[in-house]
Amino acid sequence: MARGVYFARGDNKEKGVVDFFVLDPKRQVMYSRRKKSEGVFSLTLTTPGQYTFIFSNLKVRNSDICMSFNGILYSKNKERKYSFIFKLKEMTIKNKQRI
Repeated sequence: MARGVYFARGDNKEKGVVDFFVLDPKRQVMYSRRKKSEGVFSLTLTTPGQYTFIFSNLKVRNSDICMSFNGILYSKNKERKYSFIFKLKEMTIKNKQRI
């Protein structure tokens, strides 16, 4: 299971807008949320392998977006916490996690 939250802030402390996707090990989209400044997700991860978390602001031009992401992955009675703060500028950030 994976749970998490994300927040995006644009220039001048305005809300940023990002697309967020999660791909399963077969590279199929298992979760997507488009054009949102924040989100909460809870996913059941049933297939062993590498899951990819993607944040993108490719559709927003001339705008920096500061992202905050906090998540927890549960695997075999093990809990791993993740926390990232990063800046997007007309690009996509991918984070891959093996379950």
